Amino acid sequence: MDLILTAWVTELMTGASVSQATVSVFDKKQETNQQGLCTIRTLSTENNERGILVVEKDEDTCMVVDIYHGKSNFNAYVWHVFNDRGLYKPNEDVHIKGYVRLLKEESEAKLPSYAQGTIHYTINDSRGQKLEESKVRLNNYGAFDMKFKLPDNVNLGDGSIHFSLSDLATNKTHYFKVQEFRKPEYEVSSMHRPTTPHYCHSTIDGYVIATCE
Repeated sequence: MDLILTAWVTELMTGASVSQATVSVFDKKQETNQQGLCTIRTLSTENNERGILVVEKDEDTCMVVDIYHGKSNFNAYVWHVFNDRGLYKPNEDVHIKGYVRLLKEESEAKLPSYAQGTIHYTINDSRGQKLEESKVRLNNYGAFDMKFKLPDNVNLGDGSIHFSLSDLATNKTHYFKVQEFRKPEYEVSSMHRPTTPHYCHSTIDGYVIATCE
């Protein structure tokens, strides 16, 4: 299979695109267009040789060493998962929605399609304790919708949901925060002793304490 290399040539000082620059790699050459771009095709993959890319324009020359090709030979699953609020309190409901797409590699492009199947998920609190384990099925558009209730005694911090698509090597972990906010409770005591002693009776000695909650 042949590979394709795309080069973009710009000026070092201004960043402006450079047109009509000669780009060569291995035994192939090509000139850049008005946008400073050029594409060199038919790079052989018969060996793993790494080449040197050379760019020439007038009296300027630039070299990029260690040019090699990379290729993915498998289809990729892409996840997008989100919740309704991000921050929750114990005993509240958490709503989760998500979309799963399968990017199929066809020729030079990857075309997205709706993933299908059943998603298994495990919900853990901030200390790794399992809260719930269940599954949800993707609809015809590769989407899913679920909700769960947080326990009243859930550990505070960052909880997580681990998703995995049945029989497929693809997974996703989504995080949410759990915090609890309480009204402050405090006590204030006040005592006043005058600097000058006042006597109303020789046997009386008193003071005042104010308490606030």
